[in-house]
Amino acid sequence: MGESFFLRMSQDSNGATYAEGSEDLGSYINLGPKSSTGLRIKNIAVSILDHDNPSTPLISSADTAVYWQLTTSSQTASVYPTDKSVVASGIVQLGFSAIGYSGGSGKNNYISDRADVLPQHWTNGYLIAVDTLYLGVDCGVAFTDDVKVSIVLECEQVKITQANATALALSQT
Repeated sequence: MGESFFLRMSQDSNGATYAEGSEDLGSYINLGPKSSTGLRIKNIAVSILDHDNPSTPLISSADTAVYWQLTTSSQTASVYPTDKSVVASGIVQLGFSAIGYSGGSGKNNYISDRADVLPQHWTNGYLIAVDTLYLGVDCGVAFTDDVKVSIVLECEQVKITQANATALALSQT
């Protein structure tokens, strides 16, 4: 315990409906009567890219956004960060112009993360004691190609004590 390891998750979205995938954490979580272990997420890195070519720009036919959320319970739609199942979330907004850059037609003319700058800063990490994490993606409108949200979680396995069990219960219920 105490050594970092990395979990990777990704989820595609076609922009028409909320899409969600899951990651089984059963090999890291053990909630037993004598000894319990959980997962501490220390950092999260996120990328939002074209689903089959990471060097292709995201292009839409209207103003839109890509919203992602990492949660401890399955969702059927996007939820606000105030929902206690939310571990982390973020949004990138894309503005469309019929004129576009340099007079070109049908191009995005800005991409911004100003609505949610995707910060995931925790002093002591984020303690997880559920068997599954869920990555959900929702887009405002369809893109020219599907969007892929990929995340890398820096984690460590930790012993669950009475003190962090209490903190866990307060933050996720």
